[in-house]
Amino acid sequence: MTEVTIRRATPDDAADVATMVREIAAHEGQAAQVHVTDEQWRALLPRPEVIVLLAERGGRAVGYVSSVRQLHLWTGGEMLNLDDLYVRPGHRDSGAGRQLMAALAALAAPAQLPIRWGMEVDNVDAQRFYHRLGATLRPKILAVWPPSAYTDLATGHRPLTPAPNLAKSPVRGRSPPPNNQPQPPYPARTGDGNDHHRVDRRRGDRGDRQLHPRHRQHDVRLMCRPGGEGASPRRRGDSRGGQPGHRGRHRPL
Repeated sequence: MTEVTIRRATPDDAADVATMVREIAAHEGQAAQVHVTDEQWRALLPRPEVIVLLAERGGRAVGYVSSVRQLHLWTGGEMLNLDDLYVRPGHRDSGAGRQLMAALAALAAPAQLPIRWGMEVDNVDAQRFYHRLGATLRPKILAVWPPSAYTDLATGHRPLTPAPNLAKSPVRGRSPPPNNQPQPPYPARTGDGNDHHRVDRRRGDRGDRQLHPRHRQHDVRLMCRPGGEGASPRRRGDSRGGQPGHRGRHRPL
């Protein structure tokens, strides 16, 4: 099989990037949330803070990883906010997902930028893949506040809604994670292997099932050493820190 190569996307790749974004959105039932056109991608890709890496085989785009370099207000430093990681069907099991993550880490390593992303709590296969890369996973709750929900409040036409009575965790007053929240070491796989997790199904996989961190429920952080290796992550609020709270361009759930 032809070797997979990784390179940074250019404006000439706008159509390929836009097509793959639509593919992953359609797979998730979120096609209606994608509004960026090919021409908009052509304008976005040259921006230095927008990082899109393409995986290619035989001159054809077979996957991508996208992230945005942004300021972290707790530390005054910068971080990479990973948005999508995707490998097309027919090109998985080849190590392309791992190669894309390694290439992103290599870009982050010289400046020691934390990389932050997330995924659904039930996507255990993706959690295994990221854990093997050296990422640290912790449970969080995603809040999405669309304009339709906050407009009345912003214009003074609606009072604050009373908060529900949520059980509190004894640790720092946080709400406890769901009882079925997977934590390392991860539970054994169940089912016939034909589920809809978008990572490799087999133990020892190479991590190129369709990996996608959107509608985040697991908060993930990866620190980088020079050379692109994963390093032991620090806790939120440290000198290199990660973005607290939510991550990325959230779309309605």
